Amino acid sequence: MVKNLIVGIDPGTTVGIAILDLKRDILDISSSKNFSVDNIVEHLLKFGTPVIIATDVSNVHQTVEKVSSSFQCKTFAPATPLSIREKNEITKEYSVSNAHERDALASALKAYDHYRTKFENIDARLEDLGAKNLSSAVKTLVLRDFTVKNALNTLTKKEEPKEKKIVKKEIQKKVETPEKISLERIKEYNKELLEKIKLMEKENEMLKRKNKKILNEIDIETRRSEIIQQKKRVINSLKEEIKSKKEKILELQQIIRDLKGIRTLELSEEAHTVKVLDYFTKEEIRSLDTKFKIKKGDIIYIKDPSGGGGSTAELLVEKQIKALIVEDPGRMSHNAKQVFENEDIPVLNLNTKIVENFGIVDKEEFRDAYSEWKTKAKIKAAEKKEKWLNKLLKEYKKERIKKLK
Repeated sequence: MVKNLIVGIDPGTTVGIAILDLKRDILDISSSKNFSVDNIVEHLLKFGTPVIIATDVSNVHQTVEKVSSSFQCKTFAPATPLSIREKNEITKEYSVSNAHERDALASALKAYDHYRTKFENIDARLEDLGAKNLSSAVKTLVLRDFTVKNALNTLTKKEEPKEKKIVKKEIQKKVETPEKISLERIKEYNKELLEKIKLMEKENEMLKRKNKKILNEIDIETRRSEIIQQKKRVINSLKEEIKSKKEKILELQQIIRDLKGIRTLELSEEAHTVKVLDYFTKEEIRSLDTKFKIKKGDIIYIKDPSGGGGSTAELLVEKQIKALIVEDPGRMSHNAKQVFENEDIPVLNLNTKIVENFGIVDKEEFRDAYSEWKTKAKIKAAEKKEKWLNKLLKEYKKERIKKLK
């Protein structure tokens, strides 16, 4: 059975695509350079038939409009463009490879959430009627402006027989279960959709030929003027540069907001600010240092302390940090712990509130935990030194006894 899809698209030189089914399950997240409308349509047909094409901006890009038109389905665009922070929040539970995939996934999830209540009401009603197997088909028809009642009638309607065969002993009637009728209606509906797809493919081929002819005519004209071609290349290059700089500006603006937040917390008398590492890796440490500059005396919070070893720990030691806070110290490697212990850097487990790329920890709680760790470290060092001296004294006595003999 062909699946009905909600598709998020981030158009541009690199196209991001995210595909959900009508249960909000992710079927595919991908991105590709120089992806044409035909390429997008071909890719989507591998997974099913779109019923919603979604974008993250209020002004719908022509690529999104063309894909939506190809499938004759709804286009979802938010009332106001989704901010980077909102897109990060929507997609934080999922893994994406780049900003294009993130934007596409945020668009698809936002579209689903927009229709969530309607979908849940449909599922509740179908469950009462014992027709949950019609969920996807009913939702698709409702998105095409059917009422739930009309959608059910369309999917379960039983045609009247054109003629009745009268037999002398009995009148034979063909008995069909609602499930069989529903399945037949779904098959008919899917067959109609496949026929529409074939028709659209033919139309696309015709449009390709027309486009090729137009492009050939344009090429003939543009070849007459090398200057025009050169200017086009310059314009395209500048457009890409502008897009790249806009993305960089947005990234820097976010960093500025984060830094302002850090500064505000640094002035607080009740809390220490901590800089946050998602993972204990050299790459994460270098990235944090580039963005926010790891300074002497900083407190570093690590969400996931596993993965890094002694050499990773040494990167933080070189920065002369004051302490580490980790959610689960037991997940940190023995080698890393040993490096921090040798350099007298505490590894603590404290309640920390995370805000974007930084966090806050209560000053009094930190002071108590820090002092306790330092005291234990001194005791441990003294015990270690005492053992060493005892061992040295024992060896000295043995040597003296040997010489006296």
